Amino acid sequence: PGDRIYVSGTLGDAAAALAGLQQRLSICQTQQAQLNKALFYPRPQVGLGQALRAVATSAIDLSDGLAKDLSHVLQSSNLGARVDAHALPASTVLQKAIPDIHERVQLQLTGGEDYQLCFTVPESRRGSLETIAHQLGLEITCVGVIEGESGLRIVLNDEPFTLQQIGFLHFKE
Repeated sequence: PGDRIYVSGTLGDAAAALAGLQQRLSICQTQQAQLNKALFYPRPQVGLGQALRAVATSAIDLSDGLAKDLSHVLQSSNLGARVDAHALPASTVLQKAIPDIHERVQLQLTGGEDYQLCFTVPESRRGSLETIAHQLGLEITCVGVIEGESGLRIVLNDEPFTLQQIGFLHFKE
């Protein structure tokens, strides 16, 4: 409890690209082409993952969506978390393609295939984390905090935010 929750990069571009291709989301052709880069040419954060071994207390790749993947960490640790949905990093193209923050946050929390990392770091190691991110030329964002009470709590503008789904379901028919 007390460790900060971080994510690398931005979240939601790959899921938005897929939703656009499946016509579940109306995206202009230029934005679709930009979002497709995240879906078809992802950049796994291997270097960051290796560097985090010295500072992180936990880490997981974001393949099934932040909410679901973070829930795996919380369940394994018997802990909970508070995530500030407003802090979720979004690319400029995602912000333009999905201007409604509620819709965008829903996608950022539940969309998969971002090839980013979610990890926890004690406040005492924040300086080391910032040094690692700077050396690797990567953006990292603090999106929440680990809490003692179990469960994932998501807030947007200090109000509870309800997910329509928790993340990718592998064997859904």
